[in-house]
Amino acid sequence: MRRFVRKGLSEMMAIVIGIVLTIAIGAALWPMISHMIGSQLKSSKMIVNANAITVAVKGGLANVSIIVNVRNVGQTTLNNVSIVKVLINGKDYTSHISTKLLAGYLAAGDTVSKDILVTNVPASDAAEGSSVVVVVEAEASGHTIYAQTETSIQ
Repeated sequence: MRRFVRKGLSEMMAIVIGIVLTIAIGAALWPMISHMIGSQLKSSKMIVNANAITVAVKGGLANVSIIVNVRNVGQTTLNNVSIVKVLINGKDYTSHISTKLLAGYLAAGDTVSKDILVTNVPASDAAEGSSVVVVVEAEASGHTIYAQTETSIQ
């Protein structure tokens, strides 16, 4: 009687070779993939600045007017340029603004300015010299980018 003998790689050896090949291919492609992602992010930039004043005080509460300016200094169009955070004296007043969208899109080199009214701020937080931080986000090339500015109430 003849015995049937299997020839070839063992299962363990096949798995090890498969893992080594996967790592080698990933290492070879990584510089190209990371360069593509990095160049898209580098071409997506915005600058934000703001000016704030207290416009009305009544019954211990005030309204703060913030003029927000966003300039697209990158090379790609920014979409859904929106305010995501408004801090006054370190307290979050984002829910006190009626509109968060600054622009549906902002082409390279363009600027958008919008007056945002923050309502029902305690007068102590809305006093002259109080710190105001505005954080803006936008979508660009499939990524979300952020920029922020800090000013004080005039």
